[in-house]
Amino acid sequence: MNYSFQAQMDRAVELVKQQRLTEARDLYEHLCNACPNDVQTWFRFGAVNGMLGDLDAVVRCSRRAVELDPLMSGAWKNLGNALERQNLPDAALRCYWAMAQSMAEAKMRPESLYALARLLALPIKLPDEQLAQVYFNRGTLYAQEEMHLSASEDFRKAVALQPGNPEHHYRLAEMLVVLSSFHDAYDVYRHLIELRPGDSESIARMSEACERIHRLDEAEKYAERAQDLDPDSVTATVTLEVNPGNGTVTFNENLTGQ
Repeated sequence: MNYSFQAQMDRAVELVKQQRLTEARDLYEHLCNACPNDVQTWFRFGAVNGMLGDLDAVVRCSRRAVELDPLMSGAWKNLGNALERQNLPDAALRCYWAMAQSMAEAKMRPESLYALARLLALPIKLPDEQLAQVYFNRGTLYAQEEMHLSASEDFRKAVALQPGNPEHHYRLAEMLVVLSSFHDAYDVYRHLIELRPGDSESIARMSEACERIHRLDEAEKYAERAQDLDPDSVTATVTLEVNPGNGTVTFNENLTGQ
């Protein structure tokens, strides 16, 4: 970026500060034409158009900005908000969904949480499968932020919407263990085992839950069942640790297999 371009960018910023928005818009348009791959120029051009109430221009500029930088959360927000104000909930939904995915992949949790919150606030009924995924994704982000109760609530919603999805059950059970809600975890693991009867890991977790709620006969039964399914991975003693970085539960095991 040469000195002349930067000087004009600085001039455009000053025009905005002085509320000379039409002049700023014209200057940003000139700068976008002069440097069509500069993401900040497109972002600011869109923002000025928003101040002037030109929603079509906001959408156009913000789309270009996120094309150039899919991780520009400000441009995603401007795009989604403009689409909402244009009464285009379907388009806004696609925008926020893409924003949530890209932000999550980049581990930009607050931005991804914002996008998921906007998805849930849209006046449009999502299919159960997609709504369950929204809750599951938000629950995962909450877990990473160590907001375990909020995470468990969202995982419950995901399970209610998609009762046949074992991953939703598994993550809910993990959070319930973190919260020391072992009776609830027992119920979830029971359903999970119905969905995945041959999964030795889930059965071993069920054995641990039974032990925590003093159902020792069941604990032994499930431990034996897990060992029969996978002798090399079964444990005689199971302890758990919560990873403060991502909220997941790690089970430390003493192997009884060969």
